[in-house]
Amino acid sequence: MKMLLTIFLSLVAYATTAKLLFGSSLQPIALITLWNDRLGAPFWPILL
Repeated sequence: MKMLLTIFLSLVAYATTAKLLFGSSLQPIALITLWNDRLGAPFWPILL
């Protein structure tokens, strides 16, 4: 029961944060996956 509550609260926290910061709950996922060139992700191995 605790695990289900933890998962539920995690999803609520993610959805709330994403909605407040990005306007949509799918926007942060799209930013990481579809628009990763905007984050400079191809250059991260060079920087690290």
